[in-house]
Amino acid sequence: MTTVILNRKELCRLVGKEIKMQELQDTLFGLGIETEEVKGESVTFELNPDRPDLLSVEGIARLLRYYYGIDKKMKIPELEKSDYLVTVDTKVSKTERKYAGFAVLKGIRYDNEFIISTMQLQDKLAATVGRRRKKVAMGVYDLDRIKFPLSYTVVSESDKFVPLGHDKEMKVSQLLKEHIRGKEYAHLMEGWKEFPVYKDAEGRILCIIPITQADFTKVTEKTKNILIEVTGTDRQAVSQILNILVENWKIYGKLYSVKVKYPEGAETTPNLKPRGMEIEADYVNKFLGKEFSASEIMKLLAKSGFDSQAAGKKIKVSIPPYRVDVLHKRDVVDDIGRAYGFNNLQPSYPKTATIGELSESTKLSGAAREVLIGSGFQDMLNFIMTDKDSNYRKMNIREDGKAVELSNPYSEQYTIMRTWLLPSLMAVLSNNTRRKYPQNISEVGRAVVLDNKENTGCSEPEKVCAVACHLNAQYNEIKSKLQILAQAFSVEAETIPAKHESFIEGRCAKILISGKEAGVIGEIHPSVLQNWGIEMPAAAFELGLDALKKSI
Repeated sequence: MTTVILNRKELCRLVGKEIKMQELQDTLFGLGIETEEVKGESVTFELNPDRPDLLSVEGIARLLRYYYGIDKKMKIPELEKSDYLVTVDTKVSKTERKYAGFAVLKGIRYDNEFIISTMQLQDKLAATVGRRRKKVAMGVYDLDRIKFPLSYTVVSESDKFVPLGHDKEMKVSQLLKEHIRGKEYAHLMEGWKEFPVYKDAEGRILCIIPITQADFTKVTEKTKNILIEVTGTDRQAVSQILNILVENWKIYGKLYSVKVKYPEGAETTPNLKPRGMEIEADYVNKFLGKEFSASEIMKLLAKSGFDSQAAGKKIKVSIPPYRVDVLHKRDVVDDIGRAYGFNNLQPSYPKTATIGELSESTKLSGAAREVLIGSGFQDMLNFIMTDKDSNYRKMNIREDGKAVELSNPYSEQYTIMRTWLLPSLMAVLSNNTRRKYPQNISEVGRAVVLDNKENTGCSEPEKVCAVACHLNAQYNEIKSKLQILAQAFSVEAETIPAKHESFIEGRCAKILISGKEAGVIGEIHPSVLQNWGIEMPAAAFELGLDALKKSI
């Protein structure tokens, strides 16, 4: 989840309507935005990272203007043509970070609220969609201090410029070791011999991407015109972030396009053309369980910021360029449901004659949970998504190529599907180091691994994992818990010495169930505990749930 801090009075000013704090919280909760904290007029909201267009006060104000009917039609920013040109060098076009998008905003008033908004929105977008600048980075420059045309090219580590917040020249090699942003993002440029930069018509370096911009380009309270720049490894993500920035800041000035010339051709940015999608009333009603007419659906679409028109039995929906979360018709249905109010929908029984029953797998997992709870473990339910750092590095193991990776993750926290359960439980212990001990926790859940034998290309084995964490946590204790689990399912559990990087050598073993290898057990290695910031000893076992199935 991502948080956004805003001022209620500023929000009301942008909405054009006075909204009391409680009404604001209730309304936004119905629209999928939950209040985390209120301090006077300052309020912190928590929202899913799939709505990056709402990561600033302007985005939430736009949402409410449509919801309250203040804006009844989709408002696409008017884009003025210009002669601004950026040329992409061939050397850059052959690298991963080769895509760029720009826009110019003139006649702005750089007050305190706008400064806070610009900083917050850039930081949030870079951390979520941008994957902490690995995928996309962005910058805002004082337009009047730079000379067009610009070039996107490369420099060596010996080239110099004055970085933001400094008054002396610094080599690129120094930047990575001494500048606060350089040290933070140096890992993104590991092994590079040439570094992507923007230069203006006078040959001055404007920015070392994705680290920081030059000090002379910074915006101040005297800034009237700005250049918005987005650069990254994915063209679609670059365009999406640029559209969000432009849409959220359009209210502050007049917008101009910028031409980007690649070696293979040119394009004009930003591209603010809405996308189209068709949806049927029957499709909407099937998922929401209510008989809406086409005209009622169109009114709800307007409350969600979509334009629409009837086309026979279908409704043609225009999707704003900043709504990067809308990928399927069900995303539109979700917006329709929120606009109507999910709490206003009446529950009803499904129209089916079948009788529901728990699957054998569900029965088995439930039984395993009951045994573990009876053995003194607290049952956990963790996300199936994680990141490589947690799944591998923190557990002292190398990447094995079995993880299913997300091609376009919205958060660096969730980039792969977990391949085993133990890292998820270690994360729970890591977040509860200030709680009382012992902390004995368990989980019965799914992992995901690549598997060419499956039609989907991956398998989803169910696993059982338990961890004992306290001052005297040892191998013998966790093995006794394993034996209790095995006896409950009338299977024989054996352990034979083994090596595993996550466990202490000599205090680790393979688990054999009915003579077949099923998992691993042992005392967690001190370096793993250190990686997670856990100061207490821990012992754990993990095995496949299928190993217990033979008993039922």
